[in-house]
Amino acid sequence: MPKPSSKPSAAPELPPSEPGRLRAVLHAQRGERVYTAILDAILERRLQPGVRLSEEALAEAFNVSRTLVRQALIRLTAEGIAVAERHRGCQVATLSPEEAEDVLAARRMVELEIVRLAARRASRADCEELLASIAEEKEAAAKGDHGKEIRLSGEFHLLIALMAGNKPLAQFLRTLVPQTALVISLYERGHMPSCSIADHTALVAAIAEGNGKLAERLMAQHLDHIRTRLSFSGAGSASDLISLFTKDARDNSSAAVAVTTIPKDKPRHTA
Repeated sequence: MPKPSSKPSAAPELPPSEPGRLRAVLHAQRGERVYTAILDAILERRLQPGVRLSEEALAEAFNVSRTLVRQALIRLTAEGIAVAERHRGCQVATLSPEEAEDVLAARRMVELEIVRLAARRASRADCEELLASIAEEKEAAAKGDHGKEIRLSGEFHLLIALMAGNKPLAQFLRTLVPQTALVISLYERGHMPSCSIADHTALVAAIAEGNGKLAERLMAQHLDHIRTRLSFSGAGSASDLISLFTKDARDNSSAAVAVTTIPKDKPRHTA
């Protein structure tokens, strides 16, 4: 009977991915425009926790029927991003300190597994797509567009989840990312400096090498950075829905410029 090999098993060789495939999948998942616009406003912290989501005001802002608005609110409620209360209608969810801690704990558990899987499956094209996302995030930061920077930071994590190839984990993270935005809106201590761009760049390098253990460690440190920015007291203020959404003229075309280079034939480590 042959002895088992003592050599570590190499990461599987995957065929090159189609450039831009991750972003295409992410955009396809975003759904109808009313849902997407409300979600983006929450991710960019233009809609604060506790704001009432009036069907009438939203229908006027988007010039759509209340039925379409109601469908978007039902989806947001199912994902834990909004809550519906009898006689009070729907509003952006407000998380207690205990609920906030639960969200962060769930996010840590899910993302450590996601990034480990991503390091095993990543293709060169996928890593280049992550770098393009970081470049957009960096550009938004340079322009002082803090809201867009936050949204892109969340999208970066969702792109990694798509790379990992585990659909249930990716679906779970899609609800945890906006819930994390709500937690930060409520509990961030002042205007603390963001470390996401440096953290994200280091994560891509580890994923590109196929180094799952390093990627897990870097992700844990990154999530710890988010936690240290929070103090569980205080909450945000409400916004006017009609003026918020009718003046939205965001530029959706952004240059996908890589912020570093993925080596062509870098040896891959096993996780």
